[in-house]
Amino acid sequence: MSNHFPVLQVPSCFCDRSSVQCYECQVCTKTPFSGNKLVCFDMCLAAELKFLWSCNVITTGSCCEKHRGPRPSTADGYIGVTRMSIEIMHSLGYESFHDRDDHFYPKTVVKKVG
Repeated sequence: MSNHFPVLQVPSCFCDRSSVQCYECQVCTKTPFSGNKLVCFDMCLAAELKFLWSCNVITTGSCCEKHRGPRPSTADGYIGVTRMSIEIMHSLGYESFHDRDDHFYPKTVVKKVG
């Protein structure tokens, strides 16, 4: 298996019609690190998050780029990770998110439908 997640373009089924803090495109599942707790995330990030979990990255939250607006610096997609997963993210080629060393830009690009 490759150490780097390829940049993917995924079709946006609900994400392009969803507004901030509306959860139409969210799915929930257990992760290798969540025990019996369900973790919810945007469905367009599912493949990327599954890849990160297989690399022993423990995620703390995420959001796709569907909310990008006039202030992309506050509306970009992100993947949050635990402190002990930061080094793994860097080794996988992820770019740190703004001024947060525990948040990274996703490599999944949401392709608008229509």
